Amino acid sequence: AAPDMEVVLANTGPKPGLLSGGDETERPILISPLGPVIRSGLPLFRWQGIPNANDYRLVVEHSGTNFAKLDVGTATNLSWSGGEPFLIPGETFTWHIETTVRGQLKSSVPASLYLLRINQLSELQQLERDGQGSAIFLMALYESWGLYDEAANELEEIRRFNPTNQTVSRIAGELQRCRGGETAR
Repeated sequence: AAPDMEVVLANTGPKPGLLSGGDETERPILISPLGPVIRSGLPLFRWQGIPNANDYRLVVEHSGTNFAKLDVGTATNLSWSGGEPFLIPGETFTWHIETTVRGQLKSSVPASLYLLRINQLSELQQLERDGQGSAIFLMALYESWGLYDEAANELEEIRRFNPTNQTVSRIAGELQRCRGGETAR
């Protein structure tokens, strides 16, 4: 059964990586997590940088207010650690990346993340044990829970063994749309 949770999607504007009326390279592109659900309160944030960008800043918001702003230099990933405020289980956050190019602020399209509560995580882990060894089962499980990044990982395993299968290709397209459209990979 899918978890009992409220997920508020923040990326209601252009698809990640697309800039209205502009060039796609004009803003950072979020890679992961694209959720909308995550299991760890210490996620690895990854994005595609842009040419001529000065230092990047990771911005995390909760309930419409600033939760954390972290300057990350020129890196295009950040592993959330115990030094930052912990993400709160059962809560929804949004994140995006900001940078400056030639004096202009450039910001990625935000993505929304819901962090599973402890009881939800326990239920998910039991279901994972039940389906252990089946990439198809795990992909479907993760997709039904909104764990799209994890579903995509299982799908890659399935594609490795079924590279020309049309059904697998169709599922890959559907999962990509669920994850927010076009992303850098």
